[in-house]
Amino acid sequence: MKTSLLLISISISAFTQTRNILFGAENEGAGNIMSISRNEYASIGNPSGLALADSTTALSVSTQQYLNINTFDKYSVAGYVSIKSARLGVVVHRFGNEIYNEQRASMAFAHKINTISLGLTLNYHQLYAEAYSAKRAFSIDFGGTIKLSPQLELGTYITNMNQSRTTSSSNDIIATLMAVGLRYQVFKKLSIATELEKHTYYSMNIKVGLRYNINRILVLCTGVNTASQKLFLGAGMNSRKISFWCSYSYNYYLLSGIQLTLKYRFR
Repeated sequence: MKTSLLLISISISAFTQTRNILFGAENEGAGNIMSISRNEYASIGNPSGLALADSTTALSVSTQQYLNINTFDKYSVAGYVSIKSARLGVVVHRFGNEIYNEQRASMAFAHKINTISLGLTLNYHQLYAEAYSAKRAFSIDFGGTIKLSPQLELGTYITNMNQSRTTSSSNDIIATLMAVGLRYQVFKKLSIATELEKHTYYSMNIKVGLRYNINRILVLCTGVNTASQKLFLGAGMNSRKISFWCSYSYNYYLLSGIQLTLKYRFR
């Protein structure tokens, strides 16, 4: 109960910091390096990554359960479709319970021209706390990706470009996050990625992730984040139509959790 009250207090003060978002187990397992993400959850990271996804239409569902508390589970649905040469993505996310919860709906548009991809996301945020009135806001994110060589890729994005607020107070501006990352394909089965992420309310976060394809079906990954002092582990199984991912995040000071993502590729 004490842990629940502490989390409510932290979350109310940190609502505008957008730290309670699910990015999918595939991304989390490799350190949540969203600047070079290439799947349906790119819509809430670097939206340009949608244009680089490996199928034309896909849908996934994710859930995260904390190992030592079940009050603040997370759920999300994410997907995208191809419209001619562009991609349209949608993510709906919920965190919390009937006393305190956060909800977010995002719609992204991405387009690829030669080696450059660009993307834009529109977000609707809502926070509800039993002791407070509901807070709502809209924000805009933008991102880009460029392929520098066959092995090297650069991605960058910024959130809340419009400096949206949940209320008229200057203290309730939704946080702006800026990130830049690199992915290097060491060889066919192994890739390494790193990212510098600066959040309005936090110090610089350095992320490093590794991904290893054991074969066409099984993938293993791991990652670390310096600012949040988190360690990540992940494993995925892929078939032509279906993917299943499981990730584990560990933080000595806060909570450890397991995230599951099930994905279906329509084509």
